[in-house]
Amino acid sequence: RTTLKGNVPSKARAQFDQGKVAGSTQLTHVRLVLSPSSEQQAALDKYMAELQDKSSPNYHKWLTPQQFGKLYGPADSDVAAVVAWLESHGLKLEAVSPGRTNIAFSGTVNQLEEAFHTSIHSFNADGEVFVSNVTDPSIPAALASVVTGVAHLDTIKPRPHHVGGGLGKLDPDLGRLVPVGPESSNGPTPQLTTGSAGAYFLYMVAGDAATIYDTPNSYNANFGSGTSYTGQGVTIGIGGDAPILPATVANYRNRFLGNSTQPINTNVDGVTDTTDTGEAYIDTELSGAVAPGATIHFYTSTDLVSAIEQAINDNTVDVFSLSFGACELGLTTAQNALINSWWKQAATQGIA
Repeated sequence: RTTLKGNVPSKARAQFDQGKVAGSTQLTHVRLVLSPSSEQQAALDKYMAELQDKSSPNYHKWLTPQQFGKLYGPADSDVAAVVAWLESHGLKLEAVSPGRTNIAFSGTVNQLEEAFHTSIHSFNADGEVFVSNVTDPSIPAALASVVTGVAHLDTIKPRPHHVGGGLGKLDPDLGRLVPVGPESSNGPTPQLTTGSAGAYFLYMVAGDAATIYDTPNSYNANFGSGTSYTGQGVTIGIGGDAPILPATVANYRNRFLGNSTQPINTNVDGVTDTTDTGEAYIDTELSGAVAPGATIHFYTSTDLVSAIEQAINDNTVDVFSLSFGACELGLTTAQNALINSWWKQAATQGIA
C-alpha cells in the first residue's frame, strides 16, 4: 500500500478529539482526487497559455468538461480500476467527474476505515463540531500513479466571508452613518432598515453596490457617459451551501432594479440547512446589483464542493463566484489539489 501524506486536516488535533465515530455513520461526497501524468500537466499548462494568446490557433478555443477529461485525465482503464477497488470495499459510487479530476463516493465509517486503513473521530474545535480522519489514508500502490489523495474524508466546512455590520444611525451634521450602541438606536428609524428595537441594520441596495464598485452602468451614481455594460447576455454562477427562495431575490430586484427576474436555482442534493443562507442572498442579490442584465444561476449543496462541481460540469456559466474560504495550510494536500483542478478546468472552458 501507499500512504497518501498530508491528508489529515490541521483542525483534527488531539485537544479537540471527542473519540471514535460510530461505525454505522454515513459519510457522503467523499472524493478521490485524480492526478494527471507529468506529460498531461505540461500539455495542460501549455494549452492554458495558448487560450489567452491571440497569435495562437488555440486562442479562446474552449473545451467541454468531457474534452478536458479525455485530454488531461486518467485513462478509462485507470478510472475503472479505481472504481472497482472502491466498490470492492462496499463503497457506493456517486459520480466520476466528466473532467476526470475526481471520483465522488459514499460509505459508512466502518467501510471507509477499512478501505483506507485510517480511523475517523469526532471533534469539537471552538464550537465547530465535525468528523475527520486522524491518520493519513492509504491505498493500494497500484493506484498511486493516478490518485493524489482523499478529499473530504471529514465534514469541516469552509467559512462564509460576509461580516455583519454594526449598529449605526445617520448623523445629520456629519452627513454620514456613525456607529452607535444598542441603547441609542431605539426610536424612529430611517427607511431601508430592518430589525427590531435596539438592533436595526441598514440595507445596501443595488445602487449602493454599483457605486461602491464603480460599475460601468447607470446604476452607479458616478457613471457619466459612454457604453453602458449591464451584464446582458452573461450568466453568473454562484456557489453556496444553503437553500434560498428565488422569490426573495426577485423581490429585491423588483424594489431596487425595477425587474423581478428570479435566479436559476440548482439544489444539487436537497440541502436544507439554512446556516449560510445570508451569504447566499448577499451573493445572488449583489451580483445582480452590479450586473443587472445578467442571468444569475445559484448552485447549492450540503458540502459546497458538489455545488462547485455541478457548476463546472454544467458548463453554462460565463463567470463563477464563490465567497467562502479556508486557509490553504488548514486544508489537506488532496483538498488543495481538488480546488486547483476546478479552476484549471474552468479556465479551459472559458469560465472566469
